[in-house]
Amino acid sequence: MIFLHTITHRWWALIFIPAFFWVATAERTWRRALRFLAVASSISLAAEYLSTHTGFPYGRYDYIANTHGSELYISNIPIFVPLTFGTVIWAGRALVNKANVRPTTLIAGGALFAAAIDLVIDPMTLRGGTWFLGWLYSYRSSGPWFNVPWSNYAGWILVGALILSVDALFETKAAKKVDAVRGPMLAYGTCGFFIVIALATSHWAIAGASAGVTIVIMSLARARLGGAPSPEPVSSAAPPAQL
Repeated sequence: MIFLHTITHRWWALIFIPAFFWVATAERTWRRALRFLAVASSISLAAEYLSTHTGFPYGRYDYIANTHGSELYISNIPIFVPLTFGTVIWAGRALVNKANVRPTTLIAGGALFAAAIDLVIDPMTLRGGTWFLGWLYSYRSSGPWFNVPWSNYAGWILVGALILSVDALFETKAAKKVDAVRGPMLAYGTCGFFIVIALATSHWAIAGASAGVTIVIMSLARARLGGAPSPEPVSSAAPPAQL
């Protein structure tokens, strides 16, 4: 019962998981896509737990546990949070990935783009009580970006880079494919979803700032991916890695 309630209550977040698999399987097998999501969820859960207890790496915040007992939690963390974290990291990665990209560029650039996408996400998740998310968490100290502290985005860069680094180690011998279509769709679709939520709840300043951030993301990604090829293998040096 609690499993079903988690799905029906958090459908808006969990719907990004099948979207992720649709996107990721343009580049790799579903098993390798599942491995990416498992790595991202595990690292995200550890980071969430640490931050809610010590303040590292996102800054100190607390989950408002009024749904504890009616949806799935791991310790003090609602399970949908780490499960969906990897979808944003993949979206950021997609805005950097192209043929012959260096691993360090993919890791650093993907983490930075994921943090940029979170500039659009977090102002509205912090105000979840004004829409169907519900009040989810609160920071111990307010920050300058619509009350979100900069430490949150520093944490996103750090955690995103760690996830992408671990994934790069697993993918060392895999034949590389480049997806220049589905990945950016996930990134822009995520931003668009939260802009619509901001508009629907009359958070005009957040909607305007988020639209501006999205335009900047799109411009930078277009400059980065302008010459990216269609999703075809760019190397046949080794067969696709399998779990």
